[in-house]
Amino acid sequence: MQGSRNILLLDSDEQSAQDIQRFLKVSAFAFNLSHASDVTEGLNYLKNRKPDLILLDAELMKQPDFPAFKQLVQKENVPSILLAETNDEETAKQAGQAGAVDFMVKNKINLFHLQKTIANALKLSETEAKLDTTYHEFSAQHNALYRVLNKMSSGVMVINAQNTIRYANAKAYSILGEEGIKKHLAEHLSYRLAEEDEQIELKPKKNLAITIRISDIEWNGEPANLFVLDRIKTK
Repeated sequence: MQGSRNILLLDSDEQSAQDIQRFLKVSAFAFNLSHASDVTEGLNYLKNRKPDLILLDAELMKQPDFPAFKQLVQKENVPSILLAETNDEETAKQAGQAGAVDFMVKNKINLFHLQKTIANALKLSETEAKLDTTYHEFSAQHNALYRVLNKMSSGVMVINAQNTIRYANAKAYSILGEEGIKKHLAEHLSYRLAEEDEQIELKPKKNLAITIRISDIEWNGEPANLFVLDRIKTK
């Protein structure tokens, strides 16, 4: 874990807050700690700045402003650790209700346990953030690709090894929808291992030819065939 991290401690117990402050001061990691004694104070803090992590006293979940606080924490994607009195099933359930990634028992907190739990929570949060960014980039790329494919004058289809259509653009549906053409194409639109690009030409109607180009591709991590269909008027 690199760089200084800002931690917001919400704890109404002054002695507990002092113990945590003392531990983090001598931690091997660089932590900047801010302390709020109730949820309202913590909510005001969050409206002005975003911490890297929140340490939350379970008792403060009973305060009226907690739903608004939790909503803002989730909106800002700030990880939290619940500070509880006991280590039992009810506490684990409470941590889930608070949206916390982990929980710690107050009277068992020590320097090693505290910094390790914080480091793990921060690492998990960073990993989730990277995955979220990757997903949105991937989604944006696919959306751009689909827009391009839908504007093509050729029909484009992707069929996987189970002969399931994984994608078809508007032109492909248009060609398949023409009366008398689909039955001519059906037997050729099935998955096969194509060692090299394959091309088929059909003449389903007078003055009309359909060419099918077939290639092996990988689509969303699975083997598939790419079919490119062109409708050509002939004399």
